[in-house]
Amino acid sequence: MGLGIADCSEDELKSCSYSEFMDSFTDLHLNEPDCSKNRPEKVQSKSEKKLARYTRIVERRKEKRRKEHKTRKINLKTKNKAALVCDEVQIAIDLSYCYLMSPKELAKLARQMGRVWGLQKLYEGRRFVYLSPDSELEPLLNFETSDVFIIGGLVDETGKGSLSREKAASCNYLCRRLPISEFMVKESGTFNVMLTINQVVEILCRYARSKDWKESLGSVVPKRTGYVVTVDDK
Repeated sequence: MGLGIADCSEDELKSCSYSEFMDSFTDLHLNEPDCSKNRPEKVQSKSEKKLARYTRIVERRKEKRRKEHKTRKINLKTKNKAALVCDEVQIAIDLSYCYLMSPKELAKLARQMGRVWGLQKLYEGRRFVYLSPDSELEPLLNFETSDVFIIGGLVDETGKGSLSREKAASCNYLCRRLPISEFMVKESGTFNVMLTINQVVEILCRYARSKDWKESLGSVVPKRTGYVVTVDDK
């Protein structure tokens, strides 16, 4: 049993061992009354309360954004896997427009190309169909698995005109647009139907599987374009 420090004389303290001294010190410290409970709580000012509340709101929003970003990333990965692994569609990307693009546009093109798989193929004796967003073109209503679709490798942020249509004409290729206005309705938005390369590929792959343009377009065309598939038509 250790010595009680408060009850020890000077000689007893000198004679006690180090371990006994530490045991006694610990017991004394642990047995001290907890005075913190009796201390008055610090009263926060209005500005401190406001700052604390603001901090909590910011942290909750950050956590919500982190969860949403993680969910979008998982959904996008699953969506791309499901849509782009498709052997029924033959696709080639025309990269002859690179000299027309700025470094920023080229970087975007590279990211779009990275989302498209299985592009390094050669096609002989096939019908080539050049896809263009030009509204004056006839819509692509159906296609054969033997058709080869050419998508212009162009990110156009300045509006250079219907380059893909002109290129198709110069190569004597059939040129068509996706049938967005035929199977979707205008609601509100930009009504800009300039889709990314990976979006066009996904639409073609979905249609090759489902033979349903409304489902294929409605699942991919961004809402910001203003084109939607009505609920009754889905």
